[in-house]
Amino acid sequence: MVDVGGHNPIEAIDGNSAVLHGPHVKNFKDIYDLLDRQAGAIEIANCAELAKEVETLFNSRKKAAAIIASGRAQADTLKGATKKTAKALLALLDKQKRRNN
Repeated sequence: MVDVGGHNPIEAIDGNSAVLHGPHVKNFKDIYDLLDRQAGAIEIANCAELAKEVETLFNSRKKAAAIIASGRAQADTLKGATKKTAKALLALLDKQKRRNN
């Protein structure tokens, strides 16, 4: 619940965990917004809510599995950015090289 900007939720999703987060997620705001909209994460406001939600997830494996599955589906739409960026940069470099020759 400390305002440090949040942590990368993709790491938790890749670890097959449900994502619970507080309001301070500015470092990954777009990702958390997507996860929250698609029920791939749960935003909590305080420690009491955290304890309650953890207990709920432990007692309802079905709910936990649904959050994990949705989180994974959303995370999969975000992966591959490095490869796509590298491919685009290589294409631009190749185009520039052809111009110079």
